[in-house]
Amino acid sequence: MRFIFILFFLFSSLNAVEIEWADDYRSALKTAKKEHKDVMMMFSKENCQICEDLTEKVFSDEAFVNYINKNYISLEIDIEYDSRRGYKVYSTPTFYFVTPPKDVLGRIVVERGDIDSFVENVKAIK
Repeated sequence: MRFIFILFFLFSSLNAVEIEWADDYRSALKTAKKEHKDVMMMFSKENCQICEDLTEKVFSDEAFVNYINKNYISLEIDIEYDSRRGYKVYSTPTFYFVTPPKDVLGRIVVERGDIDSFVENVKAIK
């Protein structure tokens, strides 16, 4: 019985849906233009507790992940190691939603307590 449970757990985790993150800024814009999508940029940094909470609570939700993957090319930018590219980022996580020509559609700064409204705020942008 334990063996069946382990197999079920392994099979379930193999089918987990994840946000498809682009490798870098240029390729995200290029792919978005090619696929007629917008770009969702998540500015984060190491040891960002709210970022970890989002990953655990929101980025693990299959419906939300499917929505993001369908509508956006996603890019995570670590502000300690990568350029902010002119975007105003004062705290993490900060999200920018942009068109491939870099027109800003929306900006969301997530603070503690805002995680529950994050999904609604994202969907209101599109």
